[in-house]
Amino acid sequence: MYSLNAKLILTLKQIGLALLYALLAKIVLTYFSANGIVSIIWPSSGLALAALIIGGKRYAWGVMLGAFLANLWAGASPVVATFIAIGNTLEALAGFLLLTRKTHFDPWLQSQRSYLRLLFMAGGVSTLVAAFVGSTTLLFSNTFPKEAFVHNLLYWWMGDSLGIVVITPFILVWRRPPLQWFKVERLPEVGLLFGLALLACQFIFMGWLHELVGTYAKAVLMFLFISLAAVRFGKHGVSLIQLMTATFALFGAVHGVGFFAGDIAKSELTGFWIYINTLSIVGMLLGTYIIEHRRAQDATKKTEESLRFMLETSPIAVRIAADNGHQVIFANNRYARLINATSEQVIGKDPKDYYANPKDYENILEQIDKGNFVTDKLVKLSIPGEEVTWVKASYRPVDFNGESAVLGWFYDVTDLRKAQDALKLSEQLAKNSLNELKYQKFALDNHAIVAVTDVQGKITYANRKFCEISGYSQEELIGQDHAILNSGYHPKGFFKEMYRTVSRGNVWHSEICNRAKDGHFYWVDTTIAPYIGENGKPESYISIRTDITQRVLAEQKSNFLALYDQLTNLPNRRLLMDRLNQALASSARSGKQGALLFIDLDNFKTLNDTLGHDLGDKLLTQVATRLTSCVREEDTVARFGGDEFVVMLEDLSEEPLESASRTETIANKIMTVLNLPYSLGGHTYSISPSVGVTIFTDHEEGIEELLKQADIAMYQAKNAGRNTLRFFDPQMQIDVAARASLEQELQVAIESRQFRLFYQIQVNRSGHPVGAEALIRWFHPTRGLIPPIQFIPLAEETGLINHIGKWVLEEACSQLKIWQLDALTQDLSLSVNVSGKQFRQTDFVDQVKAIVKNAKINPNRLKLEPTESLLLENVDEIIAAMDELKTIGIQFSLDDFGTGYSSLQYLKKLPLHQLKIDQSFVRDIVFDSNDRAIVTTIISMAKNLELDVIAEGVETEQQRQILMENGCTHFQGYLFGKPVPLEELYELLKRL
Repeated sequence: MYSLNAKLILTLKQIGLALLYALLAKIVLTYFSANGIVSIIWPSSGLALAALIIGGKRYAWGVMLGAFLANLWAGASPVVATFIAIGNTLEALAGFLLLTRKTHFDPWLQSQRSYLRLLFMAGGVSTLVAAFVGSTTLLFSNTFPKEAFVHNLLYWWMGDSLGIVVITPFILVWRRPPLQWFKVERLPEVGLLFGLALLACQFIFMGWLHELVGTYAKAVLMFLFISLAAVRFGKHGVSLIQLMTATFALFGAVHGVGFFAGDIAKSELTGFWIYINTLSIVGMLLGTYIIEHRRAQDATKKTEESLRFMLETSPIAVRIAADNGHQVIFANNRYARLINATSEQVIGKDPKDYYANPKDYENILEQIDKGNFVTDKLVKLSIPGEEVTWVKASYRPVDFNGESAVLGWFYDVTDLRKAQDALKLSEQLAKNSLNELKYQKFALDNHAIVAVTDVQGKITYANRKFCEISGYSQEELIGQDHAILNSGYHPKGFFKEMYRTVSRGNVWHSEICNRAKDGHFYWVDTTIAPYIGENGKPESYISIRTDITQRVLAEQKSNFLALYDQLTNLPNRRLLMDRLNQALASSARSGKQGALLFIDLDNFKTLNDTLGHDLGDKLLTQVATRLTSCVREEDTVARFGGDEFVVMLEDLSEEPLESASRTETIANKIMTVLNLPYSLGGHTYSISPSVGVTIFTDHEEGIEELLKQADIAMYQAKNAGRNTLRFFDPQMQIDVAARASLEQELQVAIESRQFRLFYQIQVNRSGHPVGAEALIRWFHPTRGLIPPIQFIPLAEETGLINHIGKWVLEEACSQLKIWQLDALTQDLSLSVNVSGKQFRQTDFVDQVKAIVKNAKINPNRLKLEPTESLLLENVDEIIAAMDELKTIGIQFSLDDFGTGYSSLQYLKKLPLHQLKIDQSFVRDIVFDSNDRAIVTTIISMAKNLELDVIAEGVETEQQRQILMENGCTHFQGYLFGKPVPLEELYELLKRL
């Protein structure tokens, strides 16, 4: 599963590990062993365990080779060396599994729990494996007598365990060096502490000045140094002091000097073993305790800072009073503004001073003393320099800065209170108005259009003028809804807002366009007043209307003449400029580009001169009609003057090349339509257009400048021979032509099958293959390999993606059929990317079912990978389609998760099997804490949703290790293999 380069690098690392293991063993047996066979400390065991923790089980081969070479170097026979190497390797594997299997072990030793697991599970338990295997091997090879077996077993175990206790933490911790030690301000402290520790080791363990201080200088001094190192320099300092101490102590003992000089003479270094273990354990436990304590302090500090920041920036007024409730100890800016003071002025004041009725506050404190919460209590405040203020207040007991306190938060509802009072007044006025209407009904019936409806909107009364203007009789109107008069002129929410207003008891007034019985429109100025019953609710609605049709028609005609061309009824220059200004603002907000097309009719003057202006005008009206038919409803076609027209296209795309391509398509359509013959009162006439185009994005270029650019491009088209199209930007012209050429070649590629599938392997935590992703490649006969990024977006835009996607599905299923018959591949799954357009085809589900059925494959081995963009529209239909495919066994993996529309509302409904973490998060996971936090969140969320997780774009061992530590179960990337042809995929699988 590894590429050739990755395999070579791994091999070199294995060899390096083996040589380092053998070298450490040779040094220890030569200089630190009493008998040349067993040492009281075996650093190689610590190196082996650290290598497996950092790099994984695959480094066991390096440990095996190193142990074998070490024993050969020590003079053992190949057989003995082999058995001892097996024991050493099993020891490292056992320690690795005990630490990492089904438990959270921190390889950076940031917690006491992780260090204690290393100490007892690896240093205490796993070392028994090597001690037993090695001692048994030496016993059967007659290296020592039977009566020395237990003694040798014990010393072997002590040596290996001490090697793990001293060396493994040192390697794990120092793989991330403490660069802050080398800052100028810390160098004196670093030099002083570790320099003094080095001198102490010389005095205690190397016999310096023993005439003055005695041979047995107090070794307890090293506990002082290791404690100082733990406090000031953390795990790095502790591991360095303990390694320094162990080295000097053992070196002095071997040379017969220092604290343990007497032990070496008796080949008895148990005291050394106990001392070094105790020193190491005390130092590391103190170091990890300090780390955890500081981490807890930081967390507490951050929590307090976050709480204070949240309260300070809260849009709600918040105040905290001392336990008795009569002294403010915290107030945010919102509360200070509420009581017309500054935050500093509020602190220490009695909150009761701001209550209009201080007894209200005393009653609230009585409830708080009983342990009750007070919620949404309407309180009247008396604030100096302000009018009466009303607030909705809530109170509860809290702990603040370690002491009991009373939290209060307040909503200013003064405006709402005023509005309620005003509403009551309005209701009373409405009632009075309705009473007056009763007495004036007769007068209204003779001078106004009057109707009464019930609360359901049914007409219960219509006067004579209502019947005259609507064309309906009273019998036809009574019992009908006012929808009978609906003209369709007003937007959907217009009448909903009207009924919402009157149903609340308010008077509504506006102008309405109605449709009469014969179909013509008429306008009425309308006032609708509710008649309020004794229960305070409307019982009916009275509408009074005045006919304003003539005035509205006059206004419409005036507006039309000002904004539209009288000949073609198209927008004129004035209206175009207004819409263009709006389009520029809209483009700036949305980021989507628009386009201006300046169209001039070639040789139009000849038509006017030969056939006359009347026929010229007829041609212009037909051109206007044809132009309108070529664009969308939201686009604008305007007559600029004479035979010049301007087309404005909006909301094209955020990508310049795609915007230009869409514009060219529309422009070509316009040119084709305008080139068709015109029928002009018995004459058939043909005329061609010259079209200039400019693309716009925002307000950077003024309106006049844009029109000038389009005009220049139009004259470039005329200079090029007329009846042609030119872009203002020549490079845009080149890019559009290239895109059009690529689209044609893409159609040819589909017909002549120029595509091939490559496969990228997918593995589990153990590195075993579980499947592959099918990735399309285009092998162009002249251009060579064209990457998907260059043709897939174009295929999406043109709809060709449906043909390509179907071909990929058919090829993938055919390959799965072959894999089912091969023991090497029969358990592998195959993932296929599915385009959003492809998924939204009405027959997509039937298409997939037919392909699976025809290929006769196990659907459980097929995995479809839609992206998050699929959830942008028609989500319910997408979920239904996925559910239907899931019933036949097909699995789904959500691709590029976290980069798009990550809606948890729909994510929990999707029948997913897997989430794929996008490579953009994996790329910098080693260095970027934000990416690491995002990945951790995605994995945690997936676990909660009972979904599998696969990370793509894994390129380094560090990335893989961090993903594994956070619970990721499957991986894909260059670390395991690039996308390769089928033949190379088989070679990769065979090598595993």
